[in-house]
Amino acid sequence: MDKSPTLLSVQQTSRYLIERDNYIIITHANPDGDTCGSAAALCAALRKLGKTAHVLPNSTITDRYHQYIRPYLIAEDMDASFYDTGTVVTVDVADTALFSKEAEPFSSRVDLCIDHHPSNRRYSKYLLLDADAAAAGELILDLICDIGIELDGEIALPLYLAIATDTGCFRFSNTTPRTFRAAARLLETGIDFMEINTSFFDTRSKTRLLIEQKIFENLRYYNNETTALAVLTKKLMSDIGAKEEDVENLSSFLRSIEGVNIGVLIRERENDTWKISVRTGPGANASNICMALGGGGHERAAGCTYTGTLEDAVSAILQSIETEIRSNA
Repeated sequence: MDKSPTLLSVQQTSRYLIERDNYIIITHANPDGDTCGSAAALCAALRKLGKTAHVLPNSTITDRYHQYIRPYLIAEDMDASFYDTGTVVTVDVADTALFSKEAEPFSSRVDLCIDHHPSNRRYSKYLLLDADAAAAGELILDLICDIGIELDGEIALPLYLAIATDTGCFRFSNTTPRTFRAAARLLETGIDFMEINTSFFDTRSKTRLLIEQKIFENLRYYNNETTALAVLTKKLMSDIGAKEEDVENLSSFLRSIEGVNIGVLIRERENDTWKISVRTGPGANASNICMALGGGGHERAAGCTYTGTLEDAVSAILQSIETEIRSNA
């Protein structure tokens, strides 16, 4: 249920961070580049201020993101009192329903949330929310600059990861002049940004190509072929030997098909649960579509979870899509 947190500006959040200590920084389950990069950069910046700061381990992280937060993870032998008294901060986490199992014990005691999702559920005591930011990484950069912390490669590289991945390497419609100005400031530190561009945007594993082939063979079209829907089962993942990093952003792949304005990926999870990812073009709001099923996100990218049969999941998301299309007709 939504609370009524105290809304903070960037300047107020800066003062909040300066006045407190012993930070526990939380990323969302199945973390992406924005939550990982933002957490790593915030942790590094707080340490430069002389603060004690750590990122909470997240068992759902993939190998290629783990390298960015590994230096900041809480040590296994950390004193229990740190968990009990630490200042809990979430980055890029719109809802406690997105917490990993490691973060669940903190769901009722989040001190500060830094986020850019308009669907944020306002679960924290204090909230820095800017839905106009392309990524949470933009907000972390604003905070670091406002506090006056020196921007170096240790901070700039994960922030570039955050912003680049949430904008599709500056191709998505959430990219703004502010985004390019932020990226320019990061590049001025001399980071090897091409390492991230090549790894995340120019390279696909053979397994990923095989998944795309299998999905394309079984693709379903709706709404005069303007909606493309794909299903990714656990069996298919197992048969191919796919890992988490092999299936990232598959819903964006669906949107790249000529004539498709809405791409939907329904992925099988545990216990008859399906993770639904939606990507949209002009005239359709992905967040509206997913909010009808208890999820949310951004105008062009959102998600939700459905419990039931696959047929019911398909029917529910298609009904929500049709409602959204009619409302914009």
